Amino acid sequence: DRDGLLVEADGGTLFLDEIAEMPLHLQPKLLRVLQDGEVRPLGTNKMVKVDVRVIAATNRDLAVSLREGQFREDLYYRLNVVQLHLPPLRARTEDILPLAEHFLARSAGRSHKTIRGFSESAKKLILTHCFPGNVRELENLVERAVALAETDLVCPEDLPPAVRERKSQDRLATAVAQGLTLDQLEREFIERVLDAEGGNKTRAALRLGLDRKTLYRKLEEYAAAAKEAGKETE
Repeated sequence: DRDGLLVEADGGTLFLDEIAEMPLHLQPKLLRVLQDGEVRPLGTNKMVKVDVRVIAATNRDLAVSLREGQFREDLYYRLNVVQLHLPPLRARTEDILPLAEHFLARSAGRSHKTIRGFSESAKKLILTHCFPGNVRELENLVERAVALAETDLVCPEDLPPAVRERKSQDRLATAVAQGLTLDQLEREFIERVLDAEGGNKTRAALRLGLDRKTLYRKLEEYAAAAKEAGKETE
């Protein structure tokens, strides 16, 4: 007798998190709902009309899932009407401190502790961390700091060892020591920016300050060089 989520969301919005994890056998059912605007509640033979706006999110590259046969192409194009790309936290450092302060206020409230902010040295450590775990890692970091803090400020000793003891990495010094050429360093930088943008060449070109034709040409040159190097090793 209970309404399902789609019926509950009728006239509103349904948020589907981690859509890439949906099993293949369920994907056609979701596609039919999106196409026909109808669902059949369990235990009945009657179709129910629903008017639902769907927002889907994933941290995986759905284009890769398509190629690997893990996600239906028709469902992908049905969902992909308006696409919003959120870069990783390391690519938007201006968001780190506002998010950290938000998590601090929430966690301190839950713990009934009076903590008014981060010390300057703690801020510097947080800003220089690369956050491979993105926003969830930042949230957990702040919760830990609140639990350990003994003053009204979060200090470096309250932060996890991975953040507190992080050794600075001078990539240019490393490149010089490795004897990398300018072309090799440029290629590595381009490939990393492309990876950070989820393979989107338009966004990568904007971030690199290149026009798309130049980026495409460079990628073609890299692919040709890799192919040639493969032949030489055979």
